[in-house]
Amino acid sequence: MPTDHHCGRMGSTRSEFVEGTTDGNAAISMVERDDHRLCIDVVTEPPPGWNDKKRDYRTFVSVPVVAGGVAYGMLTVDALEPGDLDENDANVLRVLAGLLAVALDTDR
Repeated sequence: MPTDHHCGRMGSTRSEFVEGTTDGNAAISMVERDDHRLCIDVVTEPPPGWNDKKRDYRTFVSVPVVAGGVAYGMLTVDALEPGDLDENDANVLRVLAGLLAVALDTDR
């Protein structure tokens, strides 16, 4: 999954998830399962498939963008401090991803 768009603070690392790599397979699997990932602290509790490249954030939420059985990608929000994001943030992001997915599906 190549990065299509990014906005936010400068200096944050971006990832492209490539099938056949550990982190790529984990991200693609999450999207295909229509699941989400909330990571409270990438240092003390890294998610499955996590690589050790340096990042300036410590917590993130990723949700799939899926509609009509088509996986368009994922939407991710991160924050600098561990625990700054929680399940409430994941729920809001899922709503936003759902709206984005419907718009993309309508445009197909």
